[in-house]
Amino acid sequence: MGNALQQAGAGAEPTNFAPLHTNRIFTGLWTNRSPLRDAATSDYQEHYGMGRQDSILTGYNSEISARLTLKRRAGSSVYNANPIPPVKRFYSFNTFTLTDEVIRVMADTALTVYDATAPNLTPIFTKSAGAKDTFFLGVGNTLYFTNGVDNKQIQYDPATGVWGTVSPWGIAAPTTAPIATQAPRPNPNPQWSNSMIHAAWVPRPDVPTVFWNYVVIKGSDNNLHRWGHFAVEGDAAMTGHIGSGEPNWAVSSIDGTITWVNMGAGAWVSALGYALGDMVIGQITNPAGTPDQLFVAVHGGEANGSGTAPNWGAASKIGMQIGDGNTGLIWQNVGRVLSWSDIATLKGNPSGVGNNITTAPHIVDPNGYLQTVYQLGTSGASPPSKFESQIYALTADTQVIWQNVGSYSVPSSAPVVYGYEYMDSSTADLSNLSPKSAPILVIQGNQVTVQGDGSGQANVDKVVIFRTAQGGSTLLQLDIIPNPGLGIKWTYIDNKADSELNTEWQAQVGGEGTPLPAGATCLGYHLGRIFAAVGNVVWISSGPDATVGGSSGNAGFDIQLVAQSKITRFWACSLGMVVFTVRDAYIILGSATDADPLYMVVFIENLPLRSYDCFTVNKTTPYMLMGNNQLVALDPSAGIMEVGFPIADRLLDEYDSAASYVTYHSQSTLDTALYVANGAVNPSNAADHNGQWYRMSANNAPEQGSAWSTKALLAGVPMGCVQSVEVTPGVYRLLISSTATAPILQRDRSRNADNGATFSVRTVFGNIVLAQPGQLAALSFITLESVRLGTRPGLALLLGEISGQFDVLERTRQDPPILPPSQTLLSDRYHFAQNQKEAWCRHFQMEITWPSEDAYNELLTYTIFGQSWQEMRSQ
Repeated sequence: MGNALQQAGAGAEPTNFAPLHTNRIFTGLWTNRSPLRDAATSDYQEHYGMGRQDSILTGYNSEISARLTLKRRAGSSVYNANPIPPVKRFYSFNTFTLTDEVIRVMADTALTVYDATAPNLTPIFTKSAGAKDTFFLGVGNTLYFTNGVDNKQIQYDPATGVWGTVSPWGIAAPTTAPIATQAPRPNPNPQWSNSMIHAAWVPRPDVPTVFWNYVVIKGSDNNLHRWGHFAVEGDAAMTGHIGSGEPNWAVSSIDGTITWVNMGAGAWVSALGYALGDMVIGQITNPAGTPDQLFVAVHGGEANGSGTAPNWGAASKIGMQIGDGNTGLIWQNVGRVLSWSDIATLKGNPSGVGNNITTAPHIVDPNGYLQTVYQLGTSGASPPSKFESQIYALTADTQVIWQNVGSYSVPSSAPVVYGYEYMDSSTADLSNLSPKSAPILVIQGNQVTVQGDGSGQANVDKVVIFRTAQGGSTLLQLDIIPNPGLGIKWTYIDNKADSELNTEWQAQVGGEGTPLPAGATCLGYHLGRIFAAVGNVVWISSGPDATVGGSSGNAGFDIQLVAQSKITRFWACSLGMVVFTVRDAYIILGSATDADPLYMVVFIENLPLRSYDCFTVNKTTPYMLMGNNQLVALDPSAGIMEVGFPIADRLLDEYDSAASYVTYHSQSTLDTALYVANGAVNPSNAADHNGQWYRMSANNAPEQGSAWSTKALLAGVPMGCVQSVEVTPGVYRLLISSTATAPILQRDRSRNADNGATFSVRTVFGNIVLAQPGQLAALSFITLESVRLGTRPGLALLLGEISGQFDVLERTRQDPPILPPSQTLLSDRYHFAQNQKEAWCRHFQMEITWPSEDAYNELLTYTIFGQSWQEMRSQ
């Protein structure tokens, strides 16, 4: 077929020479073949002369570019300049805030786990003796990791960039049951008493443990008079009695044994500054007939300056609050305003002689419930017919109103049972429940004392106590107390009613807190649960099964599924959780509900994966180096494909499937590829400790399929772990660790040297078959067209052989000779006659080389110009 001009009708001089022009290189490295046939070409195609001349047989440090050209491979630059021991594995730990995401690059070494996020290098954890490679899993802002000995976790605060303390992952449960005993409860509170004047009891909002205890009356002088004090809960009550008649307020404030404090008229004053505890009288006109109410300032400030008092009716009930002005002044209704004559008359003795008065805030009613003063005033001559037993219910007692604040020493109607768990409050991790206590039926007037053992685990700082409701079977959270430590008993006094139990927090009685055992290795995440491998057993965290508030359910493992071989990797996909072993692949199905529990079945037989690091995923397609050194893709649409077939012989000879790395790197359209690195372990050459990788990239349109490049041999870098890692959100780098203590490198398309060290390039095309038996090919010249950057490519030939010494063609001339040289291309013609040898052959190999230099060398096309000679021709 002629060129474009000839196709358009231009004439051409007759010749028996023809050019074989190759302007795209897409077949790539294909070593697993006979050298005397084209790679990737069918027999049918070859019979019709449609073979390929771009098949690569061997070489190093060259790549098939996204432009389908041959180029010097990309070099490497420093990702983290700090020297680090040989890295076994990298991991991207994604952490989150409400508005941002932070990536931390973890690096595992033989002895230490590091935060290797550039530019810093921070030791995170020192492994225990016997620990192997570390497996990581980030869930939210918690990083879990295992190494066959240590099961650990660490929390990270992305807002501050601060790591928490590495703590054990999981908590061993208590082994002893709590002991519950009962004895009479000490009672500092008085019983109900008739005709007793009781003080108001109002908590101070600024100091929760301090209260106002006082009686306030409005005297005949129209001023408010207060008797009482600020008290701390548990203080002894003040008692006294009023005198025989109302004091002469103008002369004295002494009334019997009481000394009243004059608080003024209690009128609200516009724009006046009020302090905490100041009082005013609020007049309520709606509903009509409502008595005046006493309001106390629970937050100081300046009253509004409008001249109009707040709408006191908006806070007409005891305990309601109302704001006043814009300086934070808040008033609280503490009940109606009483006069001295009110309390004297209600005593049944208008003279008031001997009438008792107390600041005691509580009484214990005849049923054992604690009642507190809701409305100050005087109790009746006889007790109420019934004190309310419901929490916060109100009981009217003549002038006093009581409020039930809980049981104090009520009898049990049925037995209760206790248990306890250990807790790490920093992570909300919980153990399983201890053995249960013996049932105990509480007698009225008694209280229960519960005792149990403290924990010596370093991460346990709390003990969570559980109790059933009376006659119930579900253990509900009762309280949380400090962990006293190993060998020390904790003691808890239980006076809580059933209504005070936390129904949202149940004890872990179904194994939800079972810690992951020693020996755990690879980790995965699926259905809100962590999956961990211990030998051939899959351990699955309780996750949503956890019955605790605040816990993620990731500290306990309540499901175990058994495979028949050692587990090496998990892969969560749309089908379920795939479990790879050293023999077969399994899949875990189900939605982890009672109606659809998790179960495991064989997924693919004879799909051995010996190493966690010999597996990677591109979108939905996994790639893995199998235990038999086959490199396959698990394509959802095409099934299992051996993508490593073109270099299967190299994978078999140069790779250990238990110590290699397979990673898919997607940095851009121009630099997306699968990498298979041998981790400096070469089974065929024990002296080779420098390491290498092979790279497979997809061919760009209009070509299809993938192409392997020649092996990469990094200059001056004994290559170990090679892994594509997310270093900032959505940005990936191919990180490269040395097998010696050295900085971490990264693949860098902007340079063509390895951290400043240059490297040479060699690529061998062939064998290029030009004639069959009975034919010969006469070669005239080869033209190489390359980018005018760096040194021009070197050319050498091996005629008629499949191995041996190449003949170098050193002299070249401009192509075409009659035109001036190009300013952007190196167009070099190499004549075969320059070596004074016959250029006859049936097939040959062509070697392209570049010397060591930091330059972007790129071969765009090559052309073989020659003729075909036939032994037998017709006369």
